[in-house]
Amino acid sequence: MNDKGMAVSRQNTRKRTSRFQQLWLQVEAMVEEKAQLEAALDRLAMRLASEVLPAEEALASVCRQALERLLWFSERKTLGKKLRMALTPWMDELLDRLVDIADVDEDLRRRLARHHAAVLNVPLDANSGESEWCQLEAWLEQQQRQNGGDEWEWLDATRTCAELHEMLDEAVDDEPLPQYGQGPLPGAQGQADAEGGRSEHTGLHDATFKRLFRQTAAALHPDKETDEQKRRDKHVLMTRLLQARRDHDLITLLHLHRHHAGRQDVLNDADERQLEGALMQHLAVLGKQRAALAAKSFLHFQAYHRFHDEDAAVVDARIIEYIDLVQKRQRVYRKFLDDVGTLKQLRERLQPRLHPGQPWLNRLW
Repeated sequence: MNDKGMAVSRQNTRKRTSRFQQLWLQVEAMVEEKAQLEAALDRLAMRLASEVLPAEEALASVCRQALERLLWFSERKTLGKKLRMALTPWMDELLDRLVDIADVDEDLRRRLARHHAAVLNVPLDANSGESEWCQLEAWLEQQQRQNGGDEWEWLDATRTCAELHEMLDEAVDDEPLPQYGQGPLPGAQGQADAEGGRSEHTGLHDATFKRLFRQTAAALHPDKETDEQKRRDKHVLMTRLLQARRDHDLITLLHLHRHHAGRQDVLNDADERQLEGALMQHLAVLGKQRAALAAKSFLHFQAYHRFHDEDAAVVDARIIEYIDLVQKRQRVYRKFLDDVGTLKQLRERLQPRLHPGQPWLNRLW
């Protein structure tokens, strides 16, 4: 074949790849990519639970002790207000470390509220039905509104891990998923049930839907198999196919047909044009499902946003670096507990704190 003939052949090949076929290839590629990411995050979350979580829990324990030590100093009447104010940034940093990996109980919130109220001259009513923390929050929000600022968000730092996880779920579910094309994903039976919806083949002529079904059913009929394992496999696939027909599940039907019927010429141009919209919506659904993988658990969230990478060596390095940082912080806070046990020792540490200009750790330690 000469160069001109080869060029014509390539043009004909490009013409045979329709918009529908391109979209379907994108669907299958995204399904595969999503499955790989889900498996990777599951493995990484298990690894974090065994390697990272123990180090974080040890750090949380020391942070809690250091924060309680600072609160104990703050509650001493002999500590002046200026020195008490100097404790606040230390407390805020310890609180940030603590809420990253552990819950903040009501007693700790109460003591923190009293400290901040003393620094800000906020009167707290011990007989109020509202907790001291809520009273302080209301006062801060009122000050923020009076100053024309946005809603006060400082107290968000005290939300528990369970509340943070609930916020992640709400963020993922905030926008409703498209309903069309939301059947079981190719290669993922029953996924649509978990997502709360089924698709309908309203964009495809009923006769074409039936033709797709008949051809797929003929290819998957288990009675035609003599091998027992293949018979069982086809029985599972036929069950999916029948469920797809009952649910008018176009995506699953198309997947089974394209992978098992062996015929790709059933759909005419008009059918494919009608299906393009369904595939585009299904791609949007897959994108949302992929984004939701990080909200599967708090460990999954950490795995995706802090450690995940396609290169296993990069993941190993990130985990080692993070554990080293956590352990370094633990040693720093433990040294504070060992070295600062009296008001005199605290005042000696606080004096540099009254002169800003150096990083937190340098000033503190």
